Parts: sequence; C-alpha cells; structure tokens
Amino acid sequence: MLSWDAQLKDVKKEIAELENRVAALREELQAAHWASDAARLQRIIAVREQHLERATFHAQFIESRIAKGNQTAKPIPYPALASICFNAAQADGAGRYRGDAEGAREELFRQSNC
Repeated sequence: MLSWDAQLKDVKKEIAELENRVAALREELQAAHWASDAARLQRIIAVREQHLERATFHAQFIESRIAKGNQTAKPIPYPALASICFNAAQADGAGRYRGDAEGAREELFRQSNC
C-alpha cells in the first residue's frame, strides 16, 4: 500500500493531466465545425470534468488524512464494505445518491469509520 504522501503525489499528477485534457478538448470544441463533433466533444468534456471532480475529492480526502497525522486507514472487510455500498444504493430504490454524489461519499466514509 502506498503512503498517503505517495498517493497524494499520484492524484495531483492525475489532476494536472485531466486539467490539460479538458483544456485541450475545450479548444477542440471551439474549432469544431460540425454539430455532431461538438456534441461528442461536449459529452467527453462532461465525463472528464466528472473524473476531475472525483480526483479532486480524492486529493482532499488524502490531504485530510495527512492532516490527521499520517495514520493508516484500517482495512474494511469486503463483506462490510459491500453491505455499506449495497445499502447506500438501495437508500431510495432509484438511487438517491446518483444526484448527490457528495452525500453518498460522506455516508460511505461515515459508515466505514475511515
């Protein structure tokens, strides 16, 4: 398992790469001549921005762990993690957390005692 510092370095590198990809895609979108190309690029940008948001959240989580004193998180047994995820997905039947990803993450961390 990588140390928190190594994980933070990796995720920051990933964030920088994602920011560069999004910027390049935005430039490509500005130069798009066809509506189908523009629509495709907009979908790709949306996915990349979501990935960037998740990576940024991960970096914040790692930074909070470093601030708490570099304590290694205790592993969660797979069945416990699976039941937490299953319960979160079943919360509203239709997946209330799809629209509230931040709330889902907070609930998962709260239940897992990370």
